[in-house]
Amino acid sequence: MTLAAVDDIRTLIRLAPLLGFARRLSAATDTKQRNAVVGEAMKWLAAQSKSKLDDEFVGHVSAILNTAEGAALVRWCISRAAELETPR
Repeated sequence: MTLAAVDDIRTLIRLAPLLGFARRLSAATDTKQRNAVVGEAMKWLAAQSKSKLDDEFVGHVSAILNTAEGAALVRWCISRAAELETPR
C-alpha cells in the first residue's frame, strides 16, 4: 500500500462522522430534526479547525436554522441535493 493510499484512508476515517450526519439527515422526518442535524454537523466541522471564527459563525448559523427562514433554507438545500448527484 502506498503512502498516498494510507493518507486517503486516514482522511476517510477522520471524516467518517459526516456519513453519520448524512444518514441522520436523510432519516429525519421533520424540519426541526433536519435543522438539528445540520447544526450538529456544522459544529463538528468547525471543531476540526483551530480557528474560533468558524465556531462563532456556526453559532450564528445554528440560531438562524431555528427560524422559519432557516427551516426554508434547509428544505431548499435538501430539495436541490438530488441535482448534485446527477451527472451532467
